[in-house]
Amino acid sequence: MLVLERLMRREGWSRAKLARRAEMNQVTVGAIINGRIKPYPVQLEKLASALGWPVADAQALMAEVDESE
Repeated sequence: MLVLERLMRREGWSRAKLARRAEMNQVTVGAIINGRIKPYPVQLEKLASALGWPVADAQALMAEVDESE
């Protein structure tokens, strides 16, 4: 699971809600989470901002975390 997805779930947000908050397309957000596309830096910054994550550390959203944690 990506840090991005863990934060999204912690907030209780669906992919659609994250997409709206980040002002992005829901299909794009889903493709990023599923690993089908590599996000552009501006997309990561939008996602970080929507989640309250430090924009300067936006790349860390793509790190894998253990689902059992």
